[in-house]
Amino acid sequence: MGARDAGRALVAALALVGVTLLAPGRAVGAEAACPMLEWIVAQRAVLAGAAAPWQLPAAVALPSGPELCAGTAAAISIALDLIADVEKADRLLPDADVGSGAIRGLFEGALDAPALSRAAAAARDQSEAAAAVAAATARVAAPRPVLEALGLPPAKLEAELATAVAAVAQADRAAAGAALDLIDRELADEQAAAQLVGEARDHVAAPRDPLQELGLLGTDFVHRLLEAEGAVQAINLDSTRALTASIDADLAGARLGGLIRLAAASVLAGALAIAVRRRWPGGRRASPGVPRRPVA
Repeated sequence: MGARDAGRALVAALALVGVTLLAPGRAVGAEAACPMLEWIVAQRAVLAGAAAPWQLPAAVALPSGPELCAGTAAAISIALDLIADVEKADRLLPDADVGSGAIRGLFEGALDAPALSRAAAAARDQSEAAAAVAAATARVAAPRPVLEALGLPPAKLEAELATAVAAVAQADRAAAGAALDLIDRELADEQAAAQLVGEARDHVAAPRDPLQELGLLGTDFVHRLLEAEGAVQAINLDSTRALTASIDADLAGARLGGLIRLAAASVLAGALAIAVRRRWPGGRRASPGVPRRPVA
């Protein structure tokens, strides 16, 4: 709402002229019967300056008779609260350009105090949603130690934040809430995925005995860890779980795999020994074409 500031001084000055012209001593006819007329004129001037360049709604028009006095005073109070909420949202989320959003139409088109009350309720929702989006923006920008430990950049979530900001501009609290829920889920999934990869790295780097090393011969952990890191950056928790689970399964089965390989090697060595004995009886190979001498 920064565009409002330029015209506010002029609008306020012109409105104060109305305070002088419509002071109680100068009020005539039905206006003289409104004991709040001076307050209404003064606060209407304040509202005009605060709301500029928005047009004041019919709900805050100067009362033409005593029966409209209280309603106009209530409408001005509501309108001032509405503008305060819109300005708060604008301070929290300047990129949302709330001054050109849905609240302006509700404000300018309000014909009476109840209509302004509905617009004010939407402005309160907008202000609260803006505060929630600003907090989410800070969470997204905050350092994430678990990612820093892995040397991975954090997700920026620009698209999700842009959706939330656009929803605030249109005073759509439900859409803003849905975007914020998605952001929180993605931050939680990113955190969980990064923790899984960190644990998998530690498991791979842990010392192993010779039997485990034998069981893991030819196992490629590097490629799977790189894939898991990519899944973290894509905030794909399911893929990260699958990859790290496969790493942990291989590590858990390393000792059994080593035993199986050792047993297989033993069986193979035994089979080779039998084959050698059968081919070379007594451990010596007979020369071809030379008959054996009979044993005395």
